Amino acid sequence: MYEWIKTDNDFANEEFRARLVNDPVLAALIDLLVAKGIVNQVELGKAVNDRCQALVSAKKSLAEAET
Repeated sequence: MYEWIKTDNDFANEEFRARLVNDPVLAALIDLLVAKGIVNQVELGKAVNDRCQALVSAKKSLAEAET
């Protein structure tokens, strides 16, 4: 499921997929928006990738601040 979600970072990929698994309403909403053509899958994938990369950057910054 959601194999189209790919980033350069395995953590980001797993984090987003885990959120979809834990939030079936979000997953169903995304499926519906894509199926109805309201949201373009490529554009959605890019937006997700951008957010996941931001999440990775934030996690890295927190880790660096702790050291």
